[in-house]
Amino acid sequence: MKSQMLGYRSSIVWFLLIAAMLFHLSCGARVPPPGPGENEPPIYICVMVHMEGVSYSAPAFYARHVDWLRDAMVLFDDAAYQGAKLTIESRREFAIADDAASGGLEFLQEVVTNGHGVGTHCDFAYLGGTDYVDYVNNLIANKTLVDARVGPDENKGVSGIGADIDWAGAAADAGFCYVNGVVGKHYLPMDAAYLPTGWTHAELNDPTNPKGHKTAPVDLRHRIHPFPIENADDFYPDSPGRIVVFGGGLGPLYKAADYDPRTGVVGCGGVPPTATDPCELDMDDIDTAEWKIRQAIAAHAGSPAFAKIEFHLPPSTFTQTISGTFDYDAELRAFLEMVAGYVVSGDLVWATELEAFEAYQRATGWSCP
Repeated sequence: MKSQMLGYRSSIVWFLLIAAMLFHLSCGARVPPPGPGENEPPIYICVMVHMEGVSYSAPAFYARHVDWLRDAMVLFDDAAYQGAKLTIESRREFAIADDAASGGLEFLQEVVTNGHGVGTHCDFAYLGGTDYVDYVNNLIANKTLVDARVGPDENKGVSGIGADIDWAGAAADAGFCYVNGVVGKHYLPMDAAYLPTGWTHAELNDPTNPKGHKTAPVDLRHRIHPFPIENADDFYPDSPGRIVVFGGGLGPLYKAADYDPRTGVVGCGGVPPTATDPCELDMDDIDTAEWKIRQAIAAHAGSPAFAKIEFHLPPSTFTQTISGTFDYDAELRAFLEMVAGYVVSGDLVWATELEAFEAYQRATGWSCP
């Protein structure tokens, strides 16, 4: 009877502990990072900023974004944030504007000098019917412009190239070693059998359909563990492969809560975003981003493989209505403080996209052809 009573009391204690933990989570209180398991390497975390758009031909527009990102580097460099890093990925317009010979500030070289990263962002390949040779030449043209700013050794990765063409082979032919920022558009060259369940090529070709910019591959465990491929026929690893699928995307930080996968709620505060009233970075996004990070940690649990995640931030995240003060200062600091906790626990480690790729090479022995 006594042992039965002890067992009953023990059950009550466990019930109360679990209930308290669930209440703690439901109230939004932060749960300590779990810490990595034995023989489980940390996950590399990267933040990419895409410098895209034709407006960089206007000197004032270009200079304003440079000012914002200089302040962003100062913010990320704060020692409290445990080595936070940015990777600035440039489309051709920004690289042209950045040339000192054209009155530019050579900001991309400044980024590298200050310990952050640079890459190429193309974002021109979404139209169908692109000729493969023209496509490769476009990639080379964009890469050459960024190479001229920082050198080819600092510019090995490319984003924004999803299209209905062999983007993997084309990127390799253009001299890139890895593709990051991998999204639904990268499924376009693949046979229907290799598309995620319920997805169609028509949806991916529809610029209004959000599936085109969903992070890919869709399976999280698959997505956070990079792998080499020979071509864009599928997302299965090839040996040795010509280029590395180096995604790990957890989506745009400022849209993290637009669709909250925990609740199914669409939009900010339940209000769907529109073209004229888009969702902006807020604390709900930071909360959802942390949930996504914990999901990635759980997906990596027990794996000795190299793992990487990334978030996307547009330059507008660093807007300053009052010069020298970020409009989203509290949200940015909350994100960096949150990630710092996972770095201290050993779950995450900050890196530029290139630093993470070089760590992948050391871990796997893969060499860029």
